[in-house]
Amino acid sequence: MRRLVLRGNVDVYSGLLLLAISTLALWLASSLSLGDATEMGPGYFPTVISVVLGMISVAIIVRGLITPGQEVAPIEIRPLAAVIFSFVVFALLLPRAGLVIAIGAQVAVAHFGSPETKVQESVLFAIGLAIFSAVLFIYVLGIPLSLFP
Repeated sequence: MRRLVLRGNVDVYSGLLLLAISTLALWLASSLSLGDATEMGPGYFPTVISVVLGMISVAIIVRGLITPGQEVAPIEIRPLAAVIFSFVVFALLLPRAGLVIAIGAQVAVAHFGSPETKVQESVLFAIGLAIFSAVLFIYVLGIPLSLFP
């Protein structure tokens, strides 16, 4: 099994990830008008949240650089690939096969990410998730999705 090994403190990498997310959010919100504190525009709240997240992430990075902390554990490629591929399967199947089959296929693909998962648990999880999603998205929120093809 292949692993990607990173050296260093968990806080540094977590802070870098949060900083990247805040930078992306700030860039995406930059095309929206800000307004001011009394008459907020559509970009005001995302910009403020992005700046606050950026400041928190810098503090986390600094803390990770000046204090000893937990070392980064190796990244397992198999579970990561299975989960990412399960989202791709869901996105491709949802418009063609419907919500129930797309969720079942997603759980089935993600099931292979760990040898510890049991088939019965995955089947029960897929059924529960499909029922919950159908009730929430179709009946409660009224999103026009088909349940089956």
